[in-house]
Formats: sequence, structure tokens, C-alpha cells
Amino acid sequence: MPVHRWVASSALALTLALTAMTGCSKAGISRRQVIDRYRASLVADGVREPQARCLTERFFGELTDAQLKAFQQRDNLTDTEKQRFAELADVCADAG
Repeated sequence: MPVHRWVASSALALTLALTAMTGCSKAGISRRQVIDRYRASLVADGVREPQARCLTERFFGELTDAQLKAFQQRDNLTDTEKQRFAELADVCADAG
């Protein structure tokens, strides 16, 4: 898949994962479980495992616990998050 299409589909997949998982912060799951669930959701939406792992580890690794909790409570990515996700998609395109 060309990088620009991969970036767009990855951002869409993460947005869908975000929407589907907004209740997880209330379920008492660990930070690792949250990251692993987002990664699995990206893979389920067609992102290859190495790219999904790279994206989630880098994207969520930059967030504090408070930022991760706030992230889970929103239904959509902010413009800044979309930009960062696109940057990481370029970085992670050749992962694996």
C-alpha cells in the first residue's frame, strides 16, 4: 500500500479504535493492555503488525498516564495527534 494511503488508513483505524475503546479507562486495565488493544485494533483494520506495533509504541509511549487517560475519553484525534500520527506513520512505514 502506498505510504499516503497507509497513513490515511492508519489514522482512520486509530480513530475507529479510539471510538470503540473510550470506555476502557473505566475498566481498570493497565497501560500495556490499552496499548496492546489499540495495536490489535489497528491490525484488525488492516495495518500490518510491525507497523501497528511501531505506531502504538511510539505514539502512546510519548503520553503520560494522565494524557493516555484523557486520550481514551475523547471520541476523535486532535489535530496535533493527527499530525503526530502521520509523522509516525512515515517513520513506521518500513517497520518489520
